[in-house]
Amino acid sequence: PTFQQDLPSGLDGTKAMIVCTSAVPRISRRSLVVALFQAPWNIVRRRKAIDFRSFIFKWKDGGYPEKVDYLGQLAQIQLAKKLGMDQVVIVSSMGGTDPSNCLNRVGKQKDGSGNGDILLWKRKAEMYLVEVRNN
Repeated sequence: PTFQQDLPSGLDGTKAMIVCTSAVPRISRRSLVVALFQAPWNIVRRRKAIDFRSFIFKWKDGGYPEKVDYLGQLAQIQLAKKLGMDQVVIVSSMGGTDPSNCLNRVGKQKDGSGNGDILLWKRKAEMYLVEVRNN
């Protein structure tokens, strides 16, 4: 929700907010089946039975990182500001400044397209909080 029209009830007088949201990846069933069928052949060729980097992930209910970890957290920060809260804490992840972090590949296709960059979107929301706080 954007909280622009209707404010959640019961938050009057709240002094702080802890933001714990995160996009939830789900493994593609097709990539799992392919990996399981390839496992015996990989073992015969003396390779790892399953290459976990070959799995393809999708986001639960269309909740990809930009939508959840960035836009969702911005809405929560704006709500806290609207309600006059003194403190906002974001529970985040390490690696938000490293575009090559493996978690940023989750949700992307092999060519780099798709909805990934979970750590980068989280970091962008953190920077928004710093910016809002300093103004």
